[in-house]
Amino acid sequence: MFRLAAAQRIPILLIVTLWMGGTMVSQSAAPQFGQERPAYDITVDVDVEGKCYWGRETVTYVNDGRRPLREICFLLYPNIVTLWGVGLSPTLFIRRVEIAGTIVPFKVHRFTSVHIPLPRVLEPGGRLEIGIEFLGRLSELDPSATTLATHLAEQINQIIGPRRRRYWNPPTLLSEETLVLSDFYPVLARRDGDRWRTQVSRAVEDISVPRIADYRVRVRLPKDFSVFASGVLQAQTEADTDRIFQFHGRALRDFVIVAGRHYRVASQRVGPVQVQSIFRREDERVGRRVLEYAVRALTVYQSWFGPYPYPHLRLIEAPLPGGHMSVDGACLIALARAYYVDVHHPGKPLPRFIRESATLIEDALEFNVAYEVARQWWGTLVGFDPERAHFLDDALATYAALMYYERSYGPEAARREMDTQLKAAYRVYRMFGGEDQPVVQPVERFTNGFQYAAIVHAKGA
Repeated sequence: MFRLAAAQRIPILLIVTLWMGGTMVSQSAAPQFGQERPAYDITVDVDVEGKCYWGRETVTYVNDGRRPLREICFLLYPNIVTLWGVGLSPTLFIRRVEIAGTIVPFKVHRFTSVHIPLPRVLEPGGRLEIGIEFLGRLSELDPSATTLATHLAEQINQIIGPRRRRYWNPPTLLSEETLVLSDFYPVLARRDGDRWRTQVSRAVEDISVPRIADYRVRVRLPKDFSVFASGVLQAQTEADTDRIFQFHGRALRDFVIVAGRHYRVASQRVGPVQVQSIFRREDERVGRRVLEYAVRALTVYQSWFGPYPYPHLRLIEAPLPGGHMSVDGACLIALARAYYVDVHHPGKPLPRFIRESATLIEDALEFNVAYEVARQWWGTLVGFDPERAHFLDDALATYAALMYYERSYGPEAARREMDTQLKAAYRVYRMFGGEDQPVVQPVERFTNGFQYAAIVHAKGA
């Protein structure tokens, strides 16, 4: 699930201080195509040196509406982000479309949606397979854009900068020998009754909440890359200098892939669920703390919300741009590398102000892990409309993070987190001229991530 500009969940106290001084879903077998939910069969070949990828998907779709369909629509989320976020060129292109082995015409509207007229009407209950070939460009991210200092600077800019800020947080990126693919393929548009919803609001938060679907995904990368994804790894085969990884996943909200060199894995089981923390060698101490937080959060939430229905949950260190703490998907959460900082390591060169704020930085990471694990329920398992009911995931997940602190450390710790994470953010927002607003309003009315955090995360929780 991709976020155009993830809400700012760093404790506002840190910024001010620095600035001013259920039942398991079996994944062992291939997805059962032909059920009512959609199914994606995707092959993607990544050219790391060329910074691009080629893909083909076969989408199985059943008309579960009440009226016949005369067209099928898909959304191109990477283009929505690059065009609306910072006005750059599109990065995802459609090469051709096939239905029943025949090439059919299609229309791309403003580079953001694909409209495919059907050769014959699809009646209610009718089943259709559509083949789409696509080509994507990877956005290269300079390592300097992923540092903790850059993240903190972006936070300050959102507080004192222009009211309406543009962001660059591409869903498909390459940085520091790490690849992140989120919403990298044409995604079925959502339907509102019998109408396809192809207009996506310009928002500061989630823009992608697809329907639950089954996935079979094959990805080809150089042999020295480790690949992690939302689905379960079923097989891997070698092909010349590359390796092909095959994943399956059932009843997933989306499919995210993170790949890179030099990753290590620490894991622990919570009942039948395998929790994995994936990190670079030099960040092992922080990576193991992330595993500890995630295991604790999963245990707390299962006792309150019900069983986590998937066999694994992966949290992986990734180079994300300033201001963006995570890219979350079904069963996989990419956390910003900026916060994998061992502030207590005597040999690590760090600015003095960062070392002096060690406790606050570590708390920011723990709170974000607790929040993101909660989003596996609120936003992933329990879907929502990101334009009309965005608070149903963010406010509930923020509240759940406070529950995590209460269960793990006691009521006083939860109150302390409420003060530093939520109340302080709202107070600073108002102090800098921000107006009080209702939580329930169209998401496009929010001007930046800081305002969204103050109103939806803080006030909403």
